[in-house]
Amino acid sequence: MVSLLTIITLVLSFQQASEPSPIIFQILDEETEEPLGGATAYILELDRGITADEDGIAAFEELPAGSYTFSFRFVGYEEITQTVEIPFTGDQPFQILMEHEHEHLDEVTVSTTRTTRSIEDAPTRVEAITLEEIEEKGNMLSTIHL
Repeated sequence: MVSLLTIITLVLSFQQASEPSPIIFQILDEETEEPLGGATAYILELDRGITADEDGIAAFEELPAGSYTFSFRFVGYEEITQTVEIPFTGDQPFQILMEHEHEHLDEVTVSTTRTTRSIEDAPTRVEAITLEEIEEKGNMLSTIHL
């Protein structure tokens, strides 16, 4: 009788372990804890991804039991990689706090040079309108409307 009970327990535990299981993530800004709608969550092993809704929720349904590496991305934020065991026994939604990227674009400098070539011969025509010219045109328009 004991061996039958052991067999039933093993069969039931095997069935529960092999049943597909969901996991729900909530992707948030680390500083403000605001949801990041449009962030992406991707399972590397399954080549499967999803986009978070406006509440930052990304839910994967029916994942087979196992260990998965999830990649979370959002423009302007550092990528996060997290390994999770499925079935997930922790609290859901599993919160992912994303940090802003620290890399910024360098300053862009625009410069010009004068040449003896006429404007008609130049490959690209560039004109600069100074603040003085804009003010002058504004003054002309205000006197016309009076």
